[in-house]
Amino acid sequence: MINKLTNIVKPFLFLLAPIHCEVCKKELTEFSQFKYLCMTCFDSMPLAQNCEYSFNILLNHIPKENLYIDEVFSLFEIKSNNSYMDSIYSLKYLGLYDIGFEFGELLGKKVLKEKKFEYQISTSVPIHKARYRERGYNQSDFIAKGASNTLNIEFDDRLIKRKIYTKSQTLMNKSERKINVSDIFDIYSESVNFENKNIMLFDDVITTGSTLNAIAKTLKEFGAYKVAVATLASAL
Repeated sequence: MINKLTNIVKPFLFLLAPIHCEVCKKELTEFSQFKYLCMTCFDSMPLAQNCEYSFNILLNHIPKENLYIDEVFSLFEIKSNNSYMDSIYSLKYLGLYDIGFEFGELLGKKVLKEKKFEYQISTSVPIHKARYRERGYNQSDFIAKGASNTLNIEFDDRLIKRKIYTKSQTLMNKSERKINVSDIFDIYSESVNFENKNIMLFDDVITTGSTLNAIAKTLKEFGAYKVAVATLASAL
């Protein structure tokens, strides 16, 4: 009954409050497969390279002896088309949570296509509690939840915490990013046990990998066996 009512009301909602594609800004119809993405932009999404390629590129930013990340997955790359970053901006600052969940599901499907899946737990890059109060949510949680739904693994947002409030890294160079995230993460609680577990860590964008590598280091120091990172966008 509820589904039938939704199907009847949905076209009128689109007329009253039309939704636009967060990439090309064109108005969506009620027949769109996604809530904030048109099928044209979906079909032309600049997919990121596979995990092996991405891992090798990451080695250009972080020496192998200092790298704690085992695998790198991304949905799309933004060097050729930055308009897709508009969707991440909307997710991050405008509260459009469904973007994170929907794109997270697509990311999960890409992960399954690329390599044999061997992870038991997923988590997200934490934000400091002060920033959480400012924003009201952590955008990476929605990405992780969407991907975890596809991957059929447990999502736990209480593995790692950010103990120091840091500046945004948007305009920082590689060395500044590394210093900015040095020793700022810790396990959420001493009672948390992920020893010998394979963990997948989710975020919105990977640029140099400094933040993700710092978290992977903390996870491994407290017993994680393997850590993969998965992001919506890659700027490697």
